[in-house]
Order: sequence, then C-alpha cells, then structure tokens
Amino acid sequence: WVYLDDLAMATRDAGDIAGMDSLLRERVTVAHRARATEAECFSLYYLGWSRLDLRHDPRAALAPLTRSIALAEEIGSPYFITMVYERRARAFLQLGDFRRAEPDIRRALSVTAANDWYSLTEAHQTLAQVYEGLGKWPDAVRESDLFRWNARELHKAWKDSPMYMMSLRAGGMIRWKAGWHAAARESFEMMVQT
Repeated sequence: WVYLDDLAMATRDAGDIAGMDSLLRERVTVAHRARATEAECFSLYYLGWSRLDLRHDPRAALAPLTRSIALAEEIGSPYFITMVYERRARAFLQLGDFRRAEPDIRRALSVTAANDWYSLTEAHQTLAQVYEGLGKWPDAVRESDLFRWNARELHKAWKDSPMYMMSLRAGGMIRWKAGWHAAARESFEMMVQT
C-alpha cells in the first residue's frame, strides 16, 4: 500500500484530487485485505483528511473517519485516537454540528500526551470554535486561552509555527463576539506586539 500512497501524493501534486481519492480508497482496500489494521486505520484517516481539507466536503469525510475511529480504538494507540477524533470533530464543526464535535474533541484530548503541543494546540483551537458555535462564551474564552498557552509552548519548539498568532486573533475575536470588548482589545494588542 505504500506505493499507492506515493501515487496518491503525486496525483494530488498534479491537481487531480478525484484521482487521489480513488488511489486512497484502493489503499484502504489493500490494507484491509492484508489485515494490516494500523495501515487501514491510517489509510481511512488520510482519505477522510483529503475529503475534508482538500475537497472541502466534510460530509464525505465522515464515513472514512468514523471507520478509522473504530480501528484506532481497537488498536488502542493514543496517537491514532487523537488524530482521528480531532479530524472528525473538525468535520462536524464545518457542518455546524457542534454537539457532535464536542465529545470527539474531548476524546482526543483525553489521550493526548501532556507535551504534545501540536495536538493540544489543535484540540483546544477546535474546542474554542465548538463553544463559540454553541454560544458558550466563558467556555470558548477558556479554551481560546488554552489554545494560546499551548500555541506559545509549540512556538518554543517550532519557531515558524503560525499557531501563536492565530491563537491571539482567535482569543480576541471570541472575546469581541462575547461582548468583552476591552479584553478583546488586549488580545489584539498582544498580536501587534508579537
């Protein structure tokens, strides 16, 4: 199935997203027939990721991500569990289904290592967006603060990461929408100083 991954990436680079989808589906089939559970789990995740992030079709991403979640839970790998639940939560978020996104992102957070700054940053960003969508402003602000804190830690390890600046903007926007304009201005001033 590795050769299918290389072909899928080459197809993506050529701009043929439909062709990439076909190759990724073939990769899932090959991994399943070989009873290579981890490869099948990752292949399903990758198929869901491509449908969500490249085709911008969150509804089409749900089926492979849901199958990937079942396999990740069977494998018991915190890495896979974090990855697939976080991505499905993003699909629900894009569909405006905040109530289904919340438990997925909470499950991802429950197994994320305390020093996995990237996963923690992404998860708290997603959870802030979920609470923003639900109009739970105190929860959204709390999660945007956790997003910022983890993004700052991530920035220490990965200097080129844009996540810290994104977290300042998100915190400001959430506070502004909540009506906390003075606090929002503080976030925006931090952005200017960074």
